[in-house]
Amino acid sequence: MGRWLFLFLACSHFLEAQSPPPVLQWQTHFSYHSINHIAEGNGQVVYAAGENGILKIDLEESRLQRIDKNNDLNGVDIGAMAFHEATGSLWVAYRDGSMDWITEERVKNISDVLNFQTNQSKTFHDIQFYDGRVYLGSDLGVVVYDPVLEEIVSVFQNLGEGGSPLAVYGLQFNEDVLYLATSSGILSAPTRASLNLQDFNNWQRQLVGISFQHITLSEGQLWAASDGDIFRIGSDNEWKFQVHFNEDVRNFTQGSDQEPGYLVLPHEVRLLKDDFSLFTSSMQDQNFRTFLATQAFHFIGTEQQGLLQFNFMQNQVRQQWLPSGPSIPTMFHQQSLPSGSFWVKHTFDSLNHLSEEAVLSFFLQEDRTWQPMSLDFQGRTLSRVTRVVNKGSARNGFYIGSFDLGLFEKTSEGIISLMQLGGNAPAPNANNSFQLSGMALQNDQLWVTFYDRSQSVYSFDQVGRSWERHQLSHPVSRFLNDVFIAPNGDKWFSVDVAAGGGILVYHEASGRERYLNMNGGQGGLPGRKVQALATDRQGQVWIGMASGVAFLSHPNRILEGASITASIPIFESRLLLQNESVTAIAIDPANRKWLGSKQNGLWLFSETGEELIFHFTTENSPLPSNRILSLGLQESTGELFVTTEKGMVSFRSDATLGGETHQNVKVYPNPVRPRFRGNVVIEGLVNNATLKITDVSGKLVITLQANGGTATWNQRDINGSRVSTGVYLLFSSNVDGTETLVTQIVVI
Repeated sequence: MGRWLFLFLACSHFLEAQSPPPVLQWQTHFSYHSINHIAEGNGQVVYAAGENGILKIDLEESRLQRIDKNNDLNGVDIGAMAFHEATGSLWVAYRDGSMDWITEERVKNISDVLNFQTNQSKTFHDIQFYDGRVYLGSDLGVVVYDPVLEEIVSVFQNLGEGGSPLAVYGLQFNEDVLYLATSSGILSAPTRASLNLQDFNNWQRQLVGISFQHITLSEGQLWAASDGDIFRIGSDNEWKFQVHFNEDVRNFTQGSDQEPGYLVLPHEVRLLKDDFSLFTSSMQDQNFRTFLATQAFHFIGTEQQGLLQFNFMQNQVRQQWLPSGPSIPTMFHQQSLPSGSFWVKHTFDSLNHLSEEAVLSFFLQEDRTWQPMSLDFQGRTLSRVTRVVNKGSARNGFYIGSFDLGLFEKTSEGIISLMQLGGNAPAPNANNSFQLSGMALQNDQLWVTFYDRSQSVYSFDQVGRSWERHQLSHPVSRFLNDVFIAPNGDKWFSVDVAAGGGILVYHEASGRERYLNMNGGQGGLPGRKVQALATDRQGQVWIGMASGVAFLSHPNRILEGASITASIPIFESRLLLQNESVTAIAIDPANRKWLGSKQNGLWLFSETGEELIFHFTTENSPLPSNRILSLGLQESTGELFVTTEKGMVSFRSDATLGGETHQNVKVYPNPVRPRFRGNVVIEGLVNNATLKITDVSGKLVITLQANGGTATWNQRDINGSRVSTGVYLLFSSNVDGTETLVTQIVVI
């Protein structure tokens, strides 16, 4: 019966590119390559859950909709999902202990478990419906929710022997008996009897000591899976071993009294019958995670190719549901390029925690689509990638730094190694590793740092295709994490905190060096661990550290021997972000500072850092995590791309790069409708224009200041009152009044 499941896309479906978000709005860029849960909704609807979002698929209209934290969901890290047919409601449970109850009328977030004070994990693993209630298996035990009362009515916790904690990975009801697949055996208890199921003594136990991950019902028989071992309950009510598979079971699909269920292995789907006959197998590039059989079609959730819809009789994929997005869901570090951004999978904190396998996705700004990037060199994938640097405007032209293997160049013809070019090329260490830690491009010179070696700084000439070695004398030069090109061309090397931290500044022509640290006059940095560097529009260098943020006003004086002490802005009568770990910095066209943190989300401060404009966290925005890894700003649109450990989002700010003249000025919405409560956006202005809005009689309504080439108006006057219906004139001019524009805004 089994057949190969060929990836033949008779009607391959990729979601059309998303439009840029409106000004001051968010957009999510989550991955749906890995589908972990599938549920059949009412009618011709299927739900498929990735790590951070859900695809809602209307099969009749062949339409796909994303459901995530930017619209209906309240969380990320989905642990379980189920659809309740009787009420037409979708239930989503997260790994942090919260859950969403989604109906056509509303979305209710249930945070009781999330807010429960305990050191135990609260991850939800399974959802079942029984007798009008919702049962959820979690690391805490079993949580029972009553939708009528809209409250948790029971928690079966500490069900292990002697009342010890016990994780529940799966639940199944059979003839009014509740069965639990747990981290130590299978538990069962009658639900109709007057038993206190919160008491661990009232549960029967079998196969104690074996961890079971899945349990289900198929043709009236109960089945359970422990890794690759399958068990079934017999007529004597005892669980018995049935078969062993060499791969772990990924999932069970529940059957009925007449129809068998299915078990999902990484490369096979088998029937839950005595002979475990093969239903379908994957090709080599497919890896199964979950399965759903509907009346018309079958669906497989894969690890790399999204959701596959196929007809078993033809045994071909009829449709692939995979929205454009990154290749993997988590742990990205971006490298912004003129034509888009790369997103590199690796941790941000330490060179010791780089991913063994590089995963790159490229976001093409023009059509807002994502494309995977292959990093294969001579039959192997580059490992432990630290940086990706663009070498020009071509998308296929960039440099790749591998901590182990050194520097590579990606061209339209493939990937080549640059470690053997010229007599001055860096040699590997004794362990045959190069330990490349950082890269930065200055004109035609690519500056490269190598960690823990006496000759740690090199430059590669793009034109001459040759290496040059730079001999630095300071002892800390052996332990350089990265390189930053200052406004005057000096090279700033961040030093590993284990070697003292701080910044080593170097000028190659003069050979001068200077070590900036926490000592007054020698940098006066607020800490040792340097995590981010950025130049603002006044030529100041802003420094993000594990203990706050600071800036150096005159970077060109550092190597002149002058006393240097970093400045720290004052915000609300204290040092700006004192003791906050600042991991990323981006400067917008209005010279405002976007600051990302390790634990508390994202801030936008004014040019001087003395005024807070926005503070975004997981509580008030679609951010999937408060741990910001990196920031990338597209100045032409004002869109800020924010990478976190749990995925990436973007926010379109109200600051864009203005020109020397007004060009293609747009005012929208215009006219302003009565129910509109957002901001009127004015784009295409001369840089940092001053705007005056008056009524038709010439009376001043309000004065606005553009952020670069964009300004916004909340339809209120200088007193904060909403303006009345009418026609308003907008006058815009640059600083000296030589460039002006007049247009109108209609408020209905």
